Amino acid sequence: MKTKPNFIPGDDGHTVSNMNVEGMPWYREDKPGCSGTAQNPDNNPPSWKESFQAMGAVWKASFLITAVYSLIIILVILFLIQLWS
Repeated sequence: MKTKPNFIPGDDGHTVSNMNVEGMPWYREDKPGCSGTAQNPDNNPPSWKESFQAMGAVWKASFLITAVYSLIIILVILFLIQLWS
């Protein structure tokens, strides 16, 4: 009777599918194994002016979204009041 060798599943080192595809955000032609950032390759922190501008943009966007939702809620309430009276 033939016996099977004990096979332990795991990483045997060969690549099944290469995920370093051109066009993907993690694609690195020069260093495929390096994990660098695409937006800030030198790892310089943003200045206080850039941080302030980013926070201003976040506040403007949140106020705009809040205003749109508030307007929609007010219009729905006015429509329902008109419909039920």
